[in-house]
Amino acid sequence: MDWLKGKDKLGRRANRRIYGLVLALIACVVALGTIAGGELRRTGREIEVGFGEQQALEELQVQFDRVVMNVRGYIAYGNTGFLQDVEVERVRFENRLATADSDTAAMEEIATLWREYDGLIDEAVGYKAEGDADALSALSRERTTPAIDRINALIEELLSEKEKELRGLMEESRRVSERLIWGVLVFAVLMFGWVAVSLHRFFQASVIQPLSVLGRSFERLSRGVSARLPDDYRDDEIGAVYRGFNFMTGELERRQDELEQSNAELAAQRDELEAQNEEIMAQQEEQERTLRKLTERERDLELLTRYQERLTGFTEMETFLEAGVSAMLNALGLDAALVVHRPAGGSDARLLHAVGYPATLADLENGQGRLYGPADRVFRERTILTLRRPVTGDERGLHRGYEEAVDHYCPLLDDELAPIGFLLLTGYGSKSAEPAFLRVIAGVAKQFSIAFHAQLLNEDRRRQAAELETLNVELEHEQQRLRSQRDLVQGIVQSIHEGLIMCDYGIVRFANPTADAFFGMAADRGAGVAQFCERLERGSDGTLTGLYRKLTALQEGAAEELHARFSYRPAEDSALRHYELHANVLESGASNRQLLLVFRDRTEEEKADEAKNEFVSIVSHELRTPLSSIMGFMEILLHREVAKEKQRKYLETVYKESQRLSHLIGDFLDLQRMESGKQTYHLTPIAVEPWLRELVEGWKGQWPHRIELRLETDAPYVVGDADRLTQVMHNLISNAMKYSPGQDRIVVRVRTEGERCVIDVTDFGLGIPEEAKPKLFTKFYRVDNSDRRQIGGTGLGLSVVKEIVEAHEGAMSFDSELGAGSTFTVSLPLYEVPSVEGRVVVVEDDTNASGLIAVAFEKLGLSIRPFATAEAAALALRRSDAEARPALCIVDVQLGGRQSGWDFLAEIRETPAAQDVPIVLTTVLDPPQGFHETPRMRYLRKPFTVERLLQVAKQALDGEPL
Repeated sequence: MDWLKGKDKLGRRANRRIYGLVLALIACVVALGTIAGGELRRTGREIEVGFGEQQALEELQVQFDRVVMNVRGYIAYGNTGFLQDVEVERVRFENRLATADSDTAAMEEIATLWREYDGLIDEAVGYKAEGDADALSALSRERTTPAIDRINALIEELLSEKEKELRGLMEESRRVSERLIWGVLVFAVLMFGWVAVSLHRFFQASVIQPLSVLGRSFERLSRGVSARLPDDYRDDEIGAVYRGFNFMTGELERRQDELEQSNAELAAQRDELEAQNEEIMAQQEEQERTLRKLTERERDLELLTRYQERLTGFTEMETFLEAGVSAMLNALGLDAALVVHRPAGGSDARLLHAVGYPATLADLENGQGRLYGPADRVFRERTILTLRRPVTGDERGLHRGYEEAVDHYCPLLDDELAPIGFLLLTGYGSKSAEPAFLRVIAGVAKQFSIAFHAQLLNEDRRRQAAELETLNVELEHEQQRLRSQRDLVQGIVQSIHEGLIMCDYGIVRFANPTADAFFGMAADRGAGVAQFCERLERGSDGTLTGLYRKLTALQEGAAEELHARFSYRPAEDSALRHYELHANVLESGASNRQLLLVFRDRTEEEKADEAKNEFVSIVSHELRTPLSSIMGFMEILLHREVAKEKQRKYLETVYKESQRLSHLIGDFLDLQRMESGKQTYHLTPIAVEPWLRELVEGWKGQWPHRIELRLETDAPYVVGDADRLTQVMHNLISNAMKYSPGQDRIVVRVRTEGERCVIDVTDFGLGIPEEAKPKLFTKFYRVDNSDRRQIGGTGLGLSVVKEIVEAHEGAMSFDSELGAGSTFTVSLPLYEVPSVEGRVVVVEDDTNASGLIAVAFEKLGLSIRPFATAEAAALALRRSDAEARPALCIVDVQLGGRQSGWDFLAEIRETPAAQDVPIVLTTVLDPPQGFHETPRMRYLRKPFTVERLLQVAKQALDGEPL
């Protein structure tokens, strides 16, 4: 049997078994307590960290509110002190933001929004400095306010999440404590059961069973049966029969005492665990109380923030008091308030605003008066005084239900903490006066005090600004008058075309810009008059000899004035200029006679005289030549008998000379109209190809030259006066034929370059000398050489051509090689025929009327296509088809071009694709005889209203019967 194999003593084995069980029980309890304690400590640390993060978020929100409050304070009042606070608070906020937990998306978004708002602060400050209220309002409405609201919302969201997290941690801590208590109790019961079962099994195997074997052995011995036990039987109490049963019983009692002592220790440990649990529960309750206080503080801060936002943006004290006091009562839930102002150092107080009190109390201090009781104490103690008092009279309310009132006297302080008034807040009935509520009142009153002091400063600034504005206006008027006088004199001196030089004591003191341009006076200003006179004498034609001596005599009184005309060349390579000098004495003292030298530029007059003489000479020659021929042949025809063949030849010569004379007079008149700005152009679209073909056809048979027309592009359109452009081409073709004697052809080539139509007229004749090219377009200029002496002309043709082309926004150029011929090029802008598909065609030469019609038809969802001439509109119609026709035509009968609205109407009738297009005719005249309106053609008298135009147009579009 196995139990016979043991060699240890029974007591020692029993002790080891019991102690092992007890130590295992203690170890398990300690391990369970350690695990639970560690969990509780971890939860406690997380709660402490959560409270720290929540406090950091609250401080971050308060710091951001300070930044916003100072920015809005600066925007509202313009006080640079707020701007300085903004810079300080911005740095503090950024420091707090940098130390905050930035691992969350919300904190990253807050940082991003802060950078955006931080940039907007400078932009808002710039708008405030510029006085741009509209831009500032738009910036606040569209960008800064949404950014502020979003940052506050994110912080509120983080605070809410942190509060939920703290509540979850505290709930987890409570659950861990409960699990610990129940775990210890259950574990103790299980361990006691396990110990009992283990001991039972041990004694059953080690004591009872051996005693039964021993008893059976004694029974066998008593029956006389030999029962020998092995010699190596267990060497313990049972084996040692002599130690007997009592020894074993004593051992069992001793072991029982040890078990009881172990149970006592277990009970003590259980009591200790229960005490720890109670301590944890107390800590949890303390944390819940702290959380409630934090929630109350959060509500207080939110109330202060909302109220602070209501205190900004007021310019008038009365408006500020009405809005600020009403908002305060609504925020605090109180019933009445009044504001009393007493300037620092003054003794008399003045009631500024009252609301919620009976009229007898509100009007009590409308004037100036002394303060007594709590109202005086609040000035001296500079702290909030809260008093309870019974109410009587009208203060008991409409239903006479109020018995008690609580008054809060709150001091109003300036920036140096000196009292400047007080705020009285009253609550009727059972209004609370608990410390938390008083703390909220203190915060709100402090915000109101700051805003009230700022408003007082703003009132003072506004009053001072008004006074300064009055003084500034008066000063500005005086300065403006002086500036006007100065600018008038300076403008006269600077703008006159004569050069003015003033000298005294032999020094050049002043020279206007014209004198600088004439003689380069920048180097001589402040130098001696003698030096200036010497320079003039060197560059003149000798008429200024002795100029300094003459000026000295004039200054000394030996002469009264000096007048001279001279020619002057500033440099060897410059052109000769002609001037006229007048020198006068300016009396400025008995011993100081200042000289004023006036120089007038006569160069253009000299050129005009030369041109006039040349013109008279050319005109005389050119007019007398054809007149001589006409008079000579007419004299022959009148006084002689001439054969019919010669008579016809003479008459043809007279006719040609008459035409030549007519062209000469026409060129003179055209030049005169162009130079006087009286030349008018009737601009219409011109199809280049048919126009040039007709023009070239008209030259056939007049000269021996052949005109080759080369079209190198699709038929383009240009806008111009057809008669004037025809005059240009006739002149160029005529010159090409005249200056290419002996040749048989000239070439007219048409091409396009980008957005321009280019027409080249090329001859293969004499060409143009190099020295003549720069002067070719000069009036009256003609190339003077032997080859051209027999070619007539006034030198006006090309100058007239250039004027006409440039009036059409074109360009004129030429290329010539002497002896090989010349090419004259005319470049005109291309005209793109616009599409009229689905549009309202407006034929109106008044741009204002066209604009009015465009605005009117926006209501119908139609766009217009304006045309200034009937020719342009008719061309657009001819280029369209039945599918691309216009929706409506509005036509002014009286147009500025060669064609009228009736001509355009006839064009519509001849265009099949546009015959059924609705038409509205507009004019100031009555309709002509025989004109009848139809459902698709209406007549509208000017002036008309937009509504009347739309009504008539809609009737024409719908084809309504008359």
